Amino acid sequence: MKKAIFLSLIMGSISLPAAADEDFDAKVLDAIRRNPVIVLEALQSIKEMQAAQQQAQQDALMAEHLPALLDASTASHVKNPEGTITIVEYYDYNCGYCKRAESVVSSVAAENPDVRVLYKEFPIFGEASQHAARVSMALEQQGLFEEFHRAAMASDDTDSVVGIDRIARDIGADMDALAAAVETPAYVETITSNSDVAQKSGIAGTPAFIIGGKLHFGFLEQDEMEALITEERG
Repeated sequence: MKKAIFLSLIMGSISLPAAADEDFDAKVLDAIRRNPVIVLEALQSIKEMQAAQQQAQQDALMAEHLPALLDASTASHVKNPEGTITIVEYYDYNCGYCKRAESVVSSVAAENPDVRVLYKEFPIFGEASQHAARVSMALEQQGLFEEFHRAAMASDDTDSVVGIDRIARDIGADMDALAAAVETPAYVETITSNSDVAQKSGIAGTPAFIIGGKLHFGFLEQDEMEALITEERG
């Protein structure tokens, strides 16, 4: 009861007559002195309420933008296209945790043919990342997306245009065709659209995963991702 009163005072939901203020304040201070843990419990309750509010806001954003987030036409590549459970990954080729996540996502897709993976570009780390995103989309047309994705995520050379092109050359890309393709306006439009949808959905960084319509920020271990998939299977 004391915690509830203290919490209400902090949140400003209780107002008292001026004449009662001094006496009530003294009682509250006395209660805090005798049981200071009340303050910590009240602050924890505030944090929990704020977290719940933020989650509700995030859920509302996801519900509003979910069709666009799950739109396979804006993915650079679709793994297991007939899968009934969808994972969407937003990534940047210069994101360290995205690089760590590559082997996890690849293993999950290989071991779970009923899981469809949509790879979506979200280049937030500058010009090199923008170039890498366009290269990966162009190499999908050469049937080399997976090779490039795997090599780029394993490389330390993705922080420059020259390094990215070297990776493409090393996996056997047709560099003349690639040079022309990366200037395709449609790729820029898709990247811009993906970034816009991601930001409107509350995605501010990489990696970000949507699994079963729910957003998960940051790196996921394989057992964590497998558990979320199992949950979706029911």
